[in-house]
Amino acid sequence: MPIFADASYSFGVSRTRTFFINLKPGYSISVESVDHSGVKLETAISHELRVGRRSGLSYGFALGYNYQELNNVEQTELEHI
Repeated sequence: MPIFADASYSFGVSRTRTFFINLKPGYSISVESVDHSGVKLETAISHELRVGRRSGLSYGFALGYNYQELNNVEQTELEHI
């Protein structure tokens, strides 16, 4: 289960276009019987282009990078004879 923060900054705002930079740092927590946890980072730059002043229609394009590092930890039980 990933838990992350989401930060976004917009610039170049006009009536027809806007640019965004997104950053999502976080951490994945294990919820299964085998532990999988690790660091997660996602970042992107995007562009939104509005079509028509009254229609409210817009198109968005994004270019991003996603990094995730998972650790696999298995637990074993030892029995005493």
